[in-house]
Amino acid sequence: MRYAEDLTVGTVFELGERQLSAEEIVAFARDWDPQPFHVDPAFAEQTDFGGLIASGVQTIAVAQRLLFDAFFAGTAVIAGVAVDGLRMRRPVRPSTIITGRAEIDEQRLDDDGRGLIGFTVKLVDQDGDTLMTHRTTMLVSRRPTAAYT
Repeated sequence: MRYAEDLTVGTVFELGERQLSAEEIVAFARDWDPQPFHVDPAFAEQTDFGGLIASGVQTIAVAQRLLFDAFFAGTAVIAGVAVDGLRMRRPVRPSTIITGRAEIDEQRLDDDGRGLIGFTVKLVDQDGDTLMTHRTTMLVSRRPTAAYT
């Protein structure tokens, strides 16, 4: 288990990869963001995107899943505090291979047994082009001990 003390500024977590199928994109969008260019491939062909694209909400969900698998699952996370500066840079298409990384840029250890950990998340495609960026702040438990002095 990783605790707040272990999450030092400059530490990088490679988040692995994910590829969405057209069926996954459409199914997600039908439930959560049913704009025509997310759910109707024929309509999407006629848009500026030139084809079906994933919802930005789905891209965020992919980032969250990659973060969980590579980082949160092995960390004493208490709760999320903030997501700042979310930027969607390029669309995610059914053929896009999404990879990610998170770099810790803030560590503040408090005397109450918790720490505030900030990190920048970046998703890129198979060509290295940036798809999405944001900064997340998490509340993380400190290593159990009798006192934090």
